Amino acid sequence: MPEIDEPTRKPGAKPTGKQLGLRNPMIGESIRNKGAQPADEVKTLIALLNEYTDKLNRLGDDGQPARREILNRLSPVAQQLARFASQKIEHEGLDELMRLELQLRLAEFEAALRIAQLKQHAQ
Repeated sequence: MPEIDEPTRKPGAKPTGKQLGLRNPMIGESIRNKGAQPADEVKTLIALLNEYTDKLNRLGDDGQPARREILNRLSPVAQQLARFASQKIEHEGLDELMRLELQLRLAEFEAALRIAQLKQHAQ
C-alpha cells in the first residue's frame, strides 16, 4: 500500500528514489528523515561548519597541486553548505542565541573558504 504522500506509479514505470527508500541528497535531508528537531539539525550544521572551517584553513596553507584539487572539489559543496546555513538563519525561526551562533559560524566558514580560494589563485 503506498504512503499517503507517495504518488502511485504506473505499471512498468521506474520507481522513484523515495519509493526505493533512498534519501534525498540535499544537505540536511537525512537529518530531517530521522525526525531530528530543528535545534538538533542546527547543532549538526554548526559542527559541520566548524569542521570544514578548520579544513579550509589548513588547505589554503600551501600551493600543492593535490590541495588545489581538493579545494576545487570542495568549493561547490562548501557553497551549498553555506546556502543551507543561510536559509536556516532566515527561515527556521531559531531562538536568538542559536541564530547568532549559526551566523558567526557561517561567517567564519565563508571567510575561510574565500581566503583559501584567494591563496589558491595567488599562486
